[in-house]
Amino acid sequence: MKSTSLLITFFIGLLFICSTTVYAQEKPSRLDFRFGVGTSLQGSGDMITLSFDNELNYRLNNYFATSLSISHGKSESGVFKMGSFIQGNLNAFVSPFRNNRRNDFRLGIGLGVQNYVYSYIQSEEYINGQLIQSPVYRDKNGLGRNIIIENTFALTQRLLLGLKLYNQFYNSGDVNTGIMLKAGVQF
Repeated sequence: MKSTSLLITFFIGLLFICSTTVYAQEKPSRLDFRFGVGTSLQGSGDMITLSFDNELNYRLNNYFATSLSISHGKSESGVFKMGSFIQGNLNAFVSPFRNNRRNDFRLGIGLGVQNYVYSYIQSEEYINGQLIQSPVYRDKNGLGRNIIIENTFALTQRLLLGLKLYNQFYNSGDVNTGIMLKAGVQF
């Protein structure tokens, strides 16, 4: 009996603690996370990829922000039979019209690292009536420079929706140009 009343008291206390709301943070957070989906022209414009992006943004003040992102893109059409890339980016942004937390138009530059893997058919020949293809796989790494134009709208106090245009120039000779729809949440 004593252990049952102790257990009930514990659960009532736990419910009371979990049900209270604390408003300790009056100022909005400077961090937000954004997820993007879009398309890009990889290489010299000869491969269209479906791209995904995860980005963590930190707003320094109403005019400047930084971001760290990881992106992945994949294609099964174009000049190559198959191609994919993974990249990491570190960007700095300026909001020339001020980030008023409802609309944030910003311009960015940054650095990126990319690993680009692609394959193509080197030769085809018929042996005993069967088509035999000889694929070749290539792997390239590159350091690059990013140019970004982005506009983000606050749908609610925490939910964000935006559009991103970007161009990335890599020292391996590759260019990645694309457009991406992004959704995010402010912490």
